[in-house]
Amino acid sequence: MTQLLDSYRAHILLERGLSENTRDAYTRDVDKLLSFLADEGVRPEAATLDHLHRFAFALADIGISPTSVARILSGVRSFYRFLLLDGYTDRDPTELLESPKKPAHLPVVLSVEDNGPGMDEDILNKLESGEIAPEGLGIGMRNIHRRVQYAFGERYGLRVHSRPGWTCVSVLLPDDSRR
Repeated sequence: MTQLLDSYRAHILLERGLSENTRDAYTRDVDKLLSFLADEGVRPEAATLDHLHRFAFALADIGISPTSVARILSGVRSFYRFLLLDGYTDRDPTELLESPKKPAHLPVVLSVEDNGPGMDEDILNKLESGEIAPEGLGIGMRNIHRRVQYAFGERYGLRVHSRPGWTCVSVLLPDDSRR
C-alpha cells in the first residue's frame, strides 16, 4: 500500500501541480480510506461504491463534519482518477459518489407528539450525552440522526423534547421544494 500511496503522491505533485498542503491533505485522506478498506479486507482497486458509502458514514459517525467529509471525498475521487489513469483499475467507484450537501433553506419539520409518561429534561440530556443508556439497543434514533446529518448537514436530524406527560420527536429535513 505504501508504494501505491507514494505513486499517488508523486502523481499529484508532478501531474496536477498541487500545493504541498493540498498534497498532504489528500495523502492523509487517502490513507484514511486505505486503512478503512484494509479493515474491511478490500484492496483499493476492488472497492465498490458501497464500500465508499460505508467509509463516508464511518467518517460521519466519528464526528467529522459534512464539510470535512466532502473535502475527504474530494481526495478519494482524485485517488481513484489516478488509479484509473495509471491502469491500476478499469473502473472508478467514485463516479456516483455524492458528497454531503449544505442546503441554504429553512428545514421542513415533521413532528410526532404524545401524552405518554415523558421524561424530565435532566434524563433527556443524560440520554443525549450518553451518560445513561437507553432501553433496548439504543442505536435506532441515534443512527437516524447521524444519517440525516450526514446526508443533509449538521443543522438537520432528530430533535427530542420531553417533560412528564408529553414528548415530541421532530425530524428536520431540507426543503427542496424551493429549488
